[in-house]
Amino acid sequence: MPTTPFIRETSPSYYHLYSSSLSICINQSLPPDTSDSECELKDFFFGSSIFKPAPNEPLSPTLSYVDSESSMGSVGSTIESDYDEVRSVFVPDKDSYDFESQLPSYTSFVIQEMLEEPDAFDSRFGGNHTRLNPQAALFVPQQPTQFIQSPRTRLTSIIRERVLAASTSCPLIPPPPLTPLKANPVWMTIFHLASTTTPINSIYLIDRATELVHSRFWHSEALAELAQHFCWKASAANADVNRETMAPFAWEVYRGLYTAFDEDTAESFVFHLRKLLIGTFEGCWFATESLKAISYRFTPSEEYVTSATWLAAFIGDLFTFGLIRVQHIKLCLNILVHELISLQHISAISVMIDHAGPQFWCYPGGVHSTTLPLTMAKVEKPSREMIDLFLRDFLPKTAKLQNGNSVLARKVVAGSSEKDKKVHEVLDILAQWCPDLRAQI
Repeated sequence: MPTTPFIRETSPSYYHLYSSSLSICINQSLPPDTSDSECELKDFFFGSSIFKPAPNEPLSPTLSYVDSESSMGSVGSTIESDYDEVRSVFVPDKDSYDFESQLPSYTSFVIQEMLEEPDAFDSRFGGNHTRLNPQAALFVPQQPTQFIQSPRTRLTSIIRERVLAASTSCPLIPPPPLTPLKANPVWMTIFHLASTTTPINSIYLIDRATELVHSRFWHSEALAELAQHFCWKASAANADVNRETMAPFAWEVYRGLYTAFDEDTAESFVFHLRKLLIGTFEGCWFATESLKAISYRFTPSEEYVTSATWLAAFIGDLFTFGLIRVQHIKLCLNILVHELISLQHISAISVMIDHAGPQFWCYPGGVHSTTLPLTMAKVEKPSREMIDLFLRDFLPKTAKLQNGNSVLARKVVAGSSEKDKKVHEVLDILAQWCPDLRAQI
């Protein structure tokens, strides 16, 4: 569509921003004013950085537009010159603008850390990128039979490659070190040395007990742990201890606590020892109250039965040193007689009676002092009355038991006389302390 001369000549697009003609038109459209407001307006207008002309550009350049066709041809060059002029105005402002001061402090800190972070390539291959690898494989390019334009690599693939490269350059986090085996406390080492010696060497036991007592401060929890260690070592089937030494060593430890600390500390050790022993014994043999007790509904292992029998022997040994009282032995024997359903129960009764010794039958219901072990005290003649009370309950129970009943085999062996042998073992032990009993056997 042709453009009218009026539009070509009067449109602001054809005039330079600072041309004299435009200034004349503006001056003609304003009312005459003799004041200095026009000069102030010009100064303000030309003082702005946006409209300020370049230093080497004249304020009022002359633009020839006599021929309208030549004016139309010069439009493109005029627009390009205007664009260059505006760019020359804004670029200096952009370069001098302080963007960093306008950012939040945290953002500036993160950007600074990213810029200072070492390159993953440098950390993996070193900073010298120009040195060639003499051991690199020879690269032989292949001539493709047909040019196939490869698809454009996606941004996610590029990010994945960079992440993998960074992960391989960084060393893997080492696994946590294995927790070193905690060394045994000093008192456990002393305990082991004493428990492996023979009970004849009493001086050695006294020295080890003194060292154990002075190895730490024995509060209530520590005394309970010590008592538990005695109970465990004395009854474990595979314990590497001399079982005949456990009771004498417990007595020396009691005396050492009494001497080094006070009577309350020593009695606290005995209290925990009795509580653990009787509680463990009930758990092993009292099937009426314990689901893990030796019975036909619970199939115990041979090791379990052996440990329970050794526990009965240790309780009997402690009685001879006064650390276990008469009522404790009576309680254990009553449990064994009440739960007597197998040959293993008869064996436990025989072991406890043998290790408790004749002193048990001399104190019907009495409580003796722990100032001296019974092996060193004067022993009275065993009471026949106490023995008869025991046999009155024991023999009827064994009569109901068949010869081959065993919680280990869980079957009856026809013609076996093992039960009779075990019953006679109990009677022979009692007959040693009461000779007139042998005539009734």
